[in-house]
Amino acid sequence: KDMRTFMHRRVYSDPVAKAEEYKAEKLVEVLFDYFSRHTDELPAFLREMAVDDQSRIRAVCDYISAMSDRFAIAKYEELFIPKSWSVL
Repeated sequence: KDMRTFMHRRVYSDPVAKAEEYKAEKLVEVLFDYFSRHTDELPAFLREMAVDDQSRIRAVCDYISAMSDRFAIAKYEELFIPKSWSVL
């Protein structure tokens, strides 16, 4: 019960967290779209699971749902944010 109260107060209802909710939803949508089209980039055990459309969707959902917030952000940055380079 204490954990539930804490989560509602500090996560689900917190104005700072709520302000980031839209960004988090978009991040998950973009990752889902990407990995749905690039199942070859899923971990091997999930690629093996993705034998038809329904299992492909399940594999992508399983992959994304297992990501920590930091890993999901890092994966998004790796895939979609250009890396800087130095010019000699």
